[in-house]
Amino acid sequence: MSTNTKKKHGTGAAVVLIVLCLLALGTLGYIIWRQFNPVVPETAEGYVAAAGTTAPVYDENGTQLGSLVRGAEVQYVAEDAEGGADRVRVVNGEGYAYLDAANLTADYNGAVLTETVYALRGMSLLDETGAVPGCAVEKGFQGGGDRLRAAGVNLKSLAIIESAEPGNIVFRDDD
Repeated sequence: MSTNTKKKHGTGAAVVLIVLCLLALGTLGYIIWRQFNPVVPETAEGYVAAAGTTAPVYDENGTQLGSLVRGAEVQYVAEDAEGGADRVRVVNGEGYAYLDAANLTADYNGAVLTETVYALRGMSLLDETGAVPGCAVEKGFQGGGDRLRAAGVNLKSLAIIESAEPGNIVFRDDD
């Protein structure tokens, strides 16, 4: 009977050792799998909305890598934007670049079709016929042309954009 008791204790220890080895192998396998399949954060689509024509992008150390053109579509890490970070990670090939959060918007109209500031309004915008020279396309949804017309300027546009979204531009009908 003492021989049987000894075998049971030895068998239990062997089972525990085998289970621990399997757990260790599973953990090692998970670590290796994670190295080849890293967790990818959730991304969202946005647009560059710089005050100027471009917005600088940086590496993780803050060194400027280059710039993105205002209105460029980017994929950014949603967690960064929602968390109130100063800079947001944007997908840059295989890695990430950093864009100032102030230069990112989800609204395409706010990115590309920023309202024109009529800095020359105090100066004469009119030629000798009373028309504004060189006005071919007007961004009608922003109201700048309407304000000029209300101020008495004889503004004629070849085309007036009523609304603009990625892949869809709607022109105002002629009245």
